[in-house]
Amino acid sequence: MDNKISIKFESGMYEQTYKFREMEGLNNMVGIKKLVTETFSKNVLKEFQKMHELKNNALIEFLPKEEEDEFEEIT
Repeated sequence: MDNKISIKFESGMYEQTYKFREMEGLNNMVGIKKLVTETFSKNVLKEFQKMHELKNNALIEFLPKEEEDEFEEIT
C-alpha cells in the first residue's frame, strides 16, 4: 500500500497541500514537525502571497473596466 502524509496550510480563501510518501521518521506528528521547519513555513507564506497576487490580477482582467466620468474642464 502506498501510504501518504498530507500537510495542508490554509490562509483565508487559499490553501496549499503537500503530500509525502510515508517513510521511516515521517510517519507521525513528531516527524511532520521536524519536516515543517521555519524555512519551509516562510516559503509557504511566500506562495500564499503569490497566490493572492495571481488571483487579484485575474480579477482585474476579468472585471469590466469602469468608464471614468468626464467633467468639463475648468479654466
